[in-house]
Parts: sequence; C-alpha cells; structure tokens
Amino acid sequence: MHYHKRIDRQETILFCLDDFVPQNHNVRLIDKIVNNVIEEGNLFNDYQTGKIDTGRRAYNPSDLLKLLIYGYIYRLSSSRRLEEECLKNLHLKWLINGITPSFRTICYFREQNGKEIEIFFNTFVKNLFLNKLASNSLFATDGVKIKGNVSKTSKNKKELEEYKEEITKDFTKFINNLDNNNLNPKTKRKIYNFTTKLAKIKKCEEKIESGETSLVNPVDPDSLLLNNHGNRFRGFNTQVTVDSKGKYVVNVRIANKCNDSHEITPTLCDIQKKLGILPEKIVADKGYNTLSEILNAEDNYHVLVITELNQYTEDQRKGFSYDSEKDIYTCPNNQIMTFSHIKIRKNRRRQRVYICNHCSECPLKDKCTTSKSGRQMHRTDTIDRETMYRVNMRKDENQKIIRQRKGLIENVFGVIRSRMGYIPLLLRGINKVSIEINLYFIGYNITRYINNFRKALSNGIFSLIFNFICILSSLRSSKTAICAQIIVV
Repeated sequence: MHYHKRIDRQETILFCLDDFVPQNHNVRLIDKIVNNVIEEGNLFNDYQTGKIDTGRRAYNPSDLLKLLIYGYIYRLSSSRRLEEECLKNLHLKWLINGITPSFRTICYFREQNGKEIEIFFNTFVKNLFLNKLASNSLFATDGVKIKGNVSKTSKNKKELEEYKEEITKDFTKFINNLDNNNLNPKTKRKIYNFTTKLAKIKKCEEKIESGETSLVNPVDPDSLLLNNHGNRFRGFNTQVTVDSKGKYVVNVRIANKCNDSHEITPTLCDIQKKLGILPEKIVADKGYNTLSEILNAEDNYHVLVITELNQYTEDQRKGFSYDSEKDIYTCPNNQIMTFSHIKIRKNRRRQRVYICNHCSECPLKDKCTTSKSGRQMHRTDTIDRETMYRVNMRKDENQKIIRQRKGLIENVFGVIRSRMGYIPLLLRGINKVSIEINLYFIGYNITRYINNFRKALSNGIFSLIFNFICILSSLRSSKTAICAQIIVV
C-alpha cells in the first residue's frame, strides 16, 4: 500500500483531549498564567454562589477570559469566529474545558467585564515587577494611532441637527405604529438602537457646544480625526509604555488629544495610579518635546524625561545677547531691545516680550525679520532651565538612550498592528475600545513572557551542555597528561 491507513468516519474513537495537546504548547502556559493572575487579583468574585441575585452563570468566567485572550493572540477577535473555533479547534477546546458559548455570550462578556480585564492587565504587570522580570530603571513611551470602527466622514453643527431631526422623525413614526401588546425581543432591540443613537447625538452636541471640536461623527462620538503620515481617519490615540528590561507593556492609556505633545504628565500619573511605581527615566520621541510639559513632569514626579528635541535656539537667537541685570536684549546691529509686555500663550505659559524701536532703519532687517512692526524676542520664566535641559540632552549617555528607544517600543507596534489586521477594532466608544486594546496588549505580554521563558530555558540548557563539554574536555586532557607521565617513566 502506498498510502497511510485512514480512519473510518463511522468508527467510534475513544480519546482524551489532553493527548492532543503537546506538553510544550502555548495553551498550557496560557492556562497556568491566566489561572494564577485571576487568583492573585481576586477577579470574578461576584460570579461565585451567593454573591449575585441573578442565579448561576452558564459558563466559568475564567474560561471565557481564556477564550478572549487566545482570540486576541491568534487574530480571532470576532465573537462569531471564536464561536466557530470552539467547535473545531482541539487546542482551544483543551484551554476552555470544552465549552461552546454562543457569539452573543462572548460579546456580552467582553462588554460587561472591562474593569476585570483592566485589573487582570495591571495584576500581571505588577507580578512582572515583583519577580524582577521587568525594571523601572528606564521606560519608553510613544503613541500609536489605531483606526476605529467608524468612517472618517464628519458632521458640523448644522448637519448634526438635520441628522437628529431625521432620526427623531423615524423614531416617532416607529413608536406610533407600535403595538403595545407585541413587545417582542426584536422590537425591544429596535427601541434600544434608537435611544442609543439619540444618546450619541446628544454627546456630539455637547462636544460642539463646549468648543472641544467643530466636527463630530455620531456613530462613535469618542473617536478623533487623526492624521497618520498623510492618512486621515477616525480613531484613537493610544499611549503605550514599555520597560527596558523585559520589553513588556506596562501601561496603556487612550488619550483625548490627537497629538502627543502634552501626554508625558498624564502617562506618569496613570502609571503611578495603576502600578504604584514610577520610572527613574522615561524616553520619548520628538512628539513629546514640549519643554513646559517636560519640566512640569520632572517637577511633579521627579522623573528624568529624555526626548529628542528639535533643532532650535542658537540659530534663532544667533547674535542676540541678553543682559540679566538690565533686563535687555542687544541685537546683531548693537541696538537695544527693551521689555514691552507679557504675553500668555495657549498653553498658559508666560512670556516676556522685548521689542526694538529701530528696526525700520536697520540695514539687517531683511535678514532678521519679515514682520512690519519689527523684530521681537520672547523670553519665558523657565528659559534658564530649558537651556540646561537642552545641554543635558546632548550628553552621550542620553543620546544613547534616545537611539535605544526604537528598539524598545517600535517592535510592540509592529506586532500589535499585524494582529489587528485590516479591521483593528470591533467595538465603539472609548470605554469599550479600551477593553479591546487591553486584550490586545494582554496577549502581547503573555506571548512575550512565554518567549522570554523559553529563551531563558534554552540558554540554561545550552549552558549546562557547555559546562558538561568543558568537564569532559578537562577530564580528557587530564587523562592524556597521566598517560604521558606513564610513558616518560
């Protein structure tokens, strides 16, 4: 016979699920990790008997959490695809003890347990620090723009009012034609959808009235209009922080702004609140180089902030000298610039403005300024500290850390984007989106832990083999030396 003998489809086979899962498979480690973290964080205590008034739950919450984590690791974030995998994937069957929940059960569990999922993430990270697998000596932070489950089309105030009138008209028509004696689940679902749409429209109106934005999207009011290298879309600016030792994600936070210029302080505040620790140093890219924000973070949290600053200052102030005793500037044409007034910028920074009254007759005006009123110099109250900070950032040790930043955090974004695929997020609203993002980074940390564990194990085995070979070689050399002595005698 030229083929392997096949199994008869009508034949009954007796087997154990454990036999189909290799001893070194990832699901065995995922199972142990999730069980330990749930026990450590005291999660899902309300699901126990006597803690709730709604009766027994259909499925163990730890099994459903394992199912979600497995899905977000292996690019199966859809609840319908997870339902299908529960029926055919033997490794997943072993992990979740053979349960077959429906897609609605999976979806509702994910929506209703965002707090427990966040606690799971923080508990796992705390255990990494307790076991010295992560270190707070250096953190790297950066923002990643994630596309939301919403189109980039936006509505202004007038378009939003027209949309609201249309929805209200349809809702009124539906209510008038509704038979009160026939409130089936389908009808209740339609009423819920109408009320949800009206609530989102109200949230959009509040954002426009507060001046936060002039363009909104009523499908997901929490989404921001982002620009990622010329590609404009609606999504969420996610701030991610990684430690330098194990390269684990230690903090994830969704920012309410499109850029990263003022996100250092909120990130440090969030880390301290969730983990109870602060890094000694934190490194960021050019997007965080707002000096007032950096100095504020260093003063409040006593953390050295290392950033790659823009090329500035000496070129702009070339030829201008400041006399601190007289409080005046001297321009390259030896004209005096005196104090004029104090200007308060949008970020509430106070600046002293100095002007020159001889610019109209100056032969260097074309090279110095294009303003009709003449050249101005702005001096902040913290300019001396800013100058010292710039000098400090040019040191070799800080430049080395700046070059190290990409290797710490950019790999995380590459892995997460490959797992997210073409449709990164399935849920809408900042609260539900944060659940999905936490699940993605829980999956990343677990796979990182498994890879580091196996790497350390393999290094240990190789070191044992190397030591064994060294012992054998030493014994072999000693035997040859003894033989040589015998021959000489």
